[in-house]
Amino acid sequence: MSQTFINDITGKNASLIEKKNNKDTVVLKGREFGDIYISGNVVCSLEIQIEDCDFEGDITIDNGFYHDRFIIKNCRIKNLIIKGGTFKGGLFISSNQLKGGIVFSNEHGKTLAPASVSIENNKSHYISINNQDFEFIGLNNNDCDWITFTNSLFWPETADSKSKKLYSKTKYLSFHLKDGSEFRADHIEVNNLNFYGILHNSEIRFDEVKVEKLSFEGFTKLTSGALNLSRIKPLNNDSKIIISNSFLGNTLFFGCDFKSFNKFIVKNSQLLDISFSNTKWPTTIDAFDGKTAKPFEDSSKHTLHNELRETFRHLKIAASKQGDKFHESLFYRNEMYYLRRTLSFKTHFSTKVSLFLGLISNNHGQNWFYPILWFVAITALIVLALHSASVCSLEFNWHTFFQLLNPAHRFTDLDIPSNFANLSLDFSSRIINSFLIYQTVAAFRKLY
Repeated sequence: MSQTFINDITGKNASLIEKKNNKDTVVLKGREFGDIYISGNVVCSLEIQIEDCDFEGDITIDNGFYHDRFIIKNCRIKNLIIKGGTFKGGLFISSNQLKGGIVFSNEHGKTLAPASVSIENNKSHYISINNQDFEFIGLNNNDCDWITFTNSLFWPETADSKSKKLYSKTKYLSFHLKDGSEFRADHIEVNNLNFYGILHNSEIRFDEVKVEKLSFEGFTKLTSGALNLSRIKPLNNDSKIIISNSFLGNTLFFGCDFKSFNKFIVKNSQLLDISFSNTKWPTTIDAFDGKTAKPFEDSSKHTLHNELRETFRHLKIAASKQGDKFHESLFYRNEMYYLRRTLSFKTHFSTKVSLFLGLISNNHGQNWFYPILWFVAITALIVLALHSASVCSLEFNWHTFFQLLNPAHRFTDLDIPSNFANLSLDFSSRIINSFLIYQTVAAFRKLY
């Protein structure tokens, strides 16, 4: 690094000082530099603008005290590396082209103390933020392959943010924040959005996110703090959500379109306390991500069905806590479906039969048309059995049919001989029809 560059940014080169917005500003424009490394006791009281400059190598800021705004825009840079320094007026990185990326990294205990950081409209391979604390950080309309945040502290976006939001595009976005963090981001298109580690006493809020793969892997959300995901949508036809070995706690989902995702996978995770509103859930949820060997063996099937039963049980309880009867009934239906598939006839014969009858009679309380159809069909078959001399000479009696539709009818109203076979058929029809009437009422009352 040349001494000239230090003189330029500290304002010692009087020819570079311009009046902008009624204040003195150091303006470096249209210049070419090699590697720039800024460290030591650099102090500048003026605003700094580095604009339309070409850097053959990296810009590394390791220290310094800057009283006013520090702006880097429309520059060509290999890497921009921020390790430390005090930026009282804020650090603004805008519309730059980087061969590598933007890196905030506190590796040696140096203090980065900006009032705010704004990273907008940059084109780079990556943005990496590690072990840094911010009062405010804003990301908007950046074009990069991946963004990662690790062990860093954030505060939320201010109310003065732009009203018009553009979608920032990135391939990889990973979160693991310090305790007490607050981070808010919106209008992001991301290929991989990953949550891991423990979220404690912190707040993360995402709004208007289009994602190809949203994953919670080894993630724990404790009761303190908040994780709010709003308006999550699929980025493309291959989009999927994976929740694996995670405890989501009281995570809030609002306006999310999970139904449009190609896959929704839940494995060995706890969803009992999540909250959701205006959210579309998929009709099917998987417990298999395509990586487990021999997924169709009996033992694997049993494991998958247990996983799915537990997942739908958690979602049912979560819906019940919110008074969401509609989703509660849907999740209950799926819970019963997979419960039946995990039970054995040898040890749970009566329960398995009951679950099977619940499935075919009204789809576990979801469809009132099924029991009515069964009611009419079985009654018609009993009438044929009562009045037909043989299979070849079927005789249908409408009077008997309508009498049998009433489970409280008298046997004498049927106008048939009083023998053991007829009495048995009449008794069976009362039991079956009473059961089907109950199943009809239960399906009608699924939302009450």
